Amino acid sequence: MVVVGYIALADEVDVGRFMDYRRERGARIYLPSGKGAHACFREWRHNEELLLGDAGCLEPDPSAAELEDESVILVPGRAFDGNLSRVGRGGGWYDRVLAGRGERDLLVGISYSCQEVAALPLEAHDKPMDLVVSEQQVLVAGT
Repeated sequence: MVVVGYIALADEVDVGRFMDYRRERGARIYLPSGKGAHACFREWRHNEELLLGDAGCLEPDPSAAELEDESVILVPGRAFDGNLSRVGRGGGWYDRVLAGRGERDLLVGISYSCQEVAALPLEAHDKPMDLVVSEQQVLVAGT
């Protein structure tokens, strides 16, 4: 199994324990890396030091393998709605990278319940989630 996680910023849900749990059960873990044309998900091997990337986030070494496999991708956001739409930090990083991956992944928005709103303004490039998980509920596409 392959899981794409993230290193949480101060206002994001920390998924570190989940990544550790999956790694202990044999999953390969990937994290966001790079920006612009170099934006992708890179493998983070156990005990490898993370580096401070250009965007100010901790990332795997730029020489680490890029994600090619189908995977579960955990996606942080600033807000999510009942249509499983997401608003991030405004830079479009996830939207660009996810658009390049097609429809092969399971996209799981990770939120606090206070980040769930009735409706969000969307743009054509915004990528909806397949699930949104908070501490209070799980929203599933098509239900």
